[in-house]
Amino acid sequence: MRVRRLLQPRIRSLVDRIVDGCARLEGGSGDVHDLRTDCRRLRSILSAYAPMLKASPARRVDRDLQRLMAMLGVCRDAEVARDLLEALDPDGRDELDALEAAFAGALAQLRSWLVSPEGRHATERLRAYAANVPWTHHAERPAKRAVARTLDHERRRIRRRAHRARHTHPGDTQDRRLHAVRRAVKQANDASAVASLARSQRRLSKEWREAQDVLGRHHDLVMLRAELRRYEADEQVHLEAVNAEAEAAHADAMRTVRSLGR
Repeated sequence: MRVRRLLQPRIRSLVDRIVDGCARLEGGSGDVHDLRTDCRRLRSILSAYAPMLKASPARRVDRDLQRLMAMLGVCRDAEVARDLLEALDPDGRDELDALEAAFAGALAQLRSWLVSPEGRHATERLRAYAANVPWTHHAERPAKRAVARTLDHERRRIRRRAHRARHTHPGDTQDRRLHAVRRAVKQANDASAVASLARSQRRLSKEWREAQDVLGRHHDLVMLRAELRRYEADEQVHLEAVNAEAEAAHADAMRTVRSLGR
């Protein structure tokens, strides 16, 4: 099988899910997390398999996805922070109300964009791209070889980012670099999901999925801590519990990047 025949149905399926997710969000019944995940998966394919795709059309689609994901990200960050704080300290009513208001405001802005001419044009471009993906001659390579080469490239990228994160002093810069490792792991997972993998690749994919969960919890707690620090000092009685969880998550994240960097 040629890699083009492997990627084409995956791209079409994700675009269908994204367009449907946008329509459901407009109607008030969509899920922010699911839509953002589908956008990320499509962007991962466009990036990881870039040699197989003509650059200019892929970049236009990626810009549309990036714009949509930025707005979804504001919604999702507020949603995750609210849920985490509620789980850690249900008595943090003022902070929970503020996070709920932030989520509602971001969601209203997203829905407004989706029904705007810009939003409509973005979904139309997605449909047109999926209907006729512009391939390069590299898309005629055997799928098994192309996937193996792509995953090897992704593995090296994860190692480089893990090395940088490990050799950075704890603090905001290291947190950003840990998040960069997480993004690289997500892309590798998405790139591996297009095909049936060999045994060694399945082991690697399992390690990446576990790393994604660990690094994701660390990032969510870092974002929640930053959000809580915006409040006045006398309202930060709940920050201590979040700090303790964040420190434990940081230790787990550092163990994970040491493993990824091997």
